[in-house]
Amino acid sequence: MPVPVEFQRDERVERRRARRRQIRRRRIAATVVLAAVVGMVAASSTGLFGGKKQTGQAAPTATEIQPGLGTTILPTYRVVAVVGDAVVLRSQVIARAHSLPKREARVRELYRDVLSRMIDEILIAAAAREAKIEVSETDVEREIRRRGADRAGLLAEAQTRGISPAEVEQELRRHALERKWVEVSIRPLIREPRAGTEEDKAQAFDAMLEAEKNRQLATLRDQIYVEVRW
Repeated sequence: MPVPVEFQRDERVERRRARRRQIRRRRIAATVVLAAVVGMVAASSTGLFGGKKQTGQAAPTATEIQPGLGTTILPTYRVVAVVGDAVVLRSQVIARAHSLPKREARVRELYRDVLSRMIDEILIAAAAREAKIEVSETDVEREIRRRGADRAGLLAEAQTRGISPAEVEQELRRHALERKWVEVSIRPLIREPRAGTEEDKAQAFDAMLEAEKNRQLATLRDQIYVEVRW
């Protein structure tokens, strides 16, 4: 008995989907392995934070002991998140956390917060590329002015915290890209509140904007492969 045409079509579609899933898994696995190798090379030749060589002692390689976590030994180069074709290394999370202002918090919770933020940044960058959104030097300068400082002042403050000029530039561009993505892709979806004082309307609008941004990020997490390994 011949197989119905629609069944044959469904079978071909399923085979194509299975091949695409297999290719994607292989690509992700290769990316993870490459990232781990790069991380091991970086860990053996540089310090843990900001890529600076630690003088007077051997640079950490495969493991480190985290302050506040007793004698827990964890690999610095381990992949802790996969987002599409991008990966996040544990050493990158630690370096970003180190650049933040000091605050009282459990180390693991701080790292998880930073990792979640880094995943959101990758998702936003992917959405921005899809929408053809780019960051110009004018956008960066505008981001600096929003912080009530000039570039020299920001660099001087960052230097006191052990943050390099390149890291400052990357941070400014990340924030500028997110702000531009929100303006282009999120803000048009929000209706201006009409009731209440101007201050009340502004607060209500900001709350709706943040809620819609989180909703869009959740949608991106569903659309783009995200795996957290922390």
